[in-house]
Formats: sequence, structure tokens, C-alpha cells
Amino acid sequence: MSDRVPRTIVVRRGYRIGSVFLVLAAFAITAYVVRTTVSDLDLRAHGVQTSATITDVTMNIPYPYGVPEYGCMAEYVVPGGSHHSMSFPCSRDARVGDTVAIIYDPLHPGTADTTGVLSGRWWTFPAFLLLVALACGGLSVYAWRKATRRREAQGN
Repeated sequence: MSDRVPRTIVVRRGYRIGSVFLVLAAFAITAYVVRTTVSDLDLRAHGVQTSATITDVTMNIPYPYGVPEYGCMAEYVVPGGSHHSMSFPCSRDARVGDTVAIIYDPLHPGTADTTGVLSGRWWTFPAFLLLVALACGGLSVYAWRKATRRREAQGN
């Protein structure tokens, strides 16, 4: 007599564990999308627009041999005189001393973003992530049903 677990039981458990993982991934993606979208929309609705001055421009070349990416650091002053800084992706044409339009939260002045991020097709990235979450949910249902069908076919 062998102490080995039959292969079908291992496969069924694998499908079920995978389906649970995919459902958790779908929930995590959905929670991330909702949280970031709501905070961006809140900043757009209640934020105050001002200008920030670029204080640093850095170039990062992703490994291996990728296209250079540029990042900027900018400072802005809010009414009351407090200084804040922020970082954001920028083009290679950005120079120290240039000004950019930003929106900051008057209740939390350290929370800011460039106005370009909050305009145009801002909804495309959240929509894409929600589609990924839907795909994860669909795959989890498929995997769970497949495991159930195998179990029923085995007569267990």
C-alpha cells in the first residue's frame, strides 16, 4: 500500500487554491482602483491650483538597456508660507527653474499632483485595472468549476 496522495486530489487542490488566490487578487486590484480614483477625483474637485518650481531633474535608465525615464522634484509654497515638495514623472525637456501647474489639497498641503495627471483620459488606467480584476474573477470561477467537475467525475 502506498502513502502517496493521488494526483487528481493534488490537481483539484491546486485549482481551488489558484481560484482563491485569483479572487483575492481581484479584490485587491479593485480596492486599489477605488481608493486611488476617489482620492484623485477628490483632489480634482477640492484642490487648489498653484505653480511649483522644478528643483531637480533625474534620469533613470531601466535595466537592461531600457528607454530613459525622467523624474522631477518640485517645490511649492502654500498660503501661510509653508514649503512643500513633490516628485513626478517628467519629459527630458524639463529644466531646473521651470514652473509646472499643480493642484494641492488645502487640508493636507503635502498632497499634490500635476494638473496634467488629473485631466484628459484619467479614467483609462483605473478602467484597465478593473478589467484585469474582472479577468481574475472569471479565471477563478473557471478554475473552481474545473476542480468541481473533476471531483464529480472521480465520484468523490
